[in-house]
Amino acid sequence: MSNLSLNHCSIRSLEIEKTTEFFSKVLGLTVGPRPEFPFPGVWLYNGDESSLANAVLHLIAIDKMILADLRNILEIVLLALYMDPAR
Repeated sequence: MSNLSLNHCSIRSLEIEKTTEFFSKVLGLTVGPRPEFPFPGVWLYNGDESSLANAVLHLIAIDKMILADLRNILEIVLLALYMDPAR
C-alpha cells in the first residue's frame, strides 16, 4: 500500500457539503479553521488543525447562479464567433 501525499490542493465544487463529507470520509481529513475570504469554502486538515501547514485541501464553493451566468456569456461569445463573417 502506498502513502498518499497531498499538500495544499484546491478543488472547486457546486456541492460543498457533499464534497466536504466525501473527503472527510475517504481520506480521513477534518474541517478546520479558514481565513475570512469573500467567498464560501472549507479547509480540510491532515493532522493538527492549529497549524495552517496541515490544511492540505482547500474546497471552494461555486455559486450555481454565477455559473449559469458564465454559461450564458460563453454561449453569446461562441454564437458571436460563429456568426462573424470575417472568419
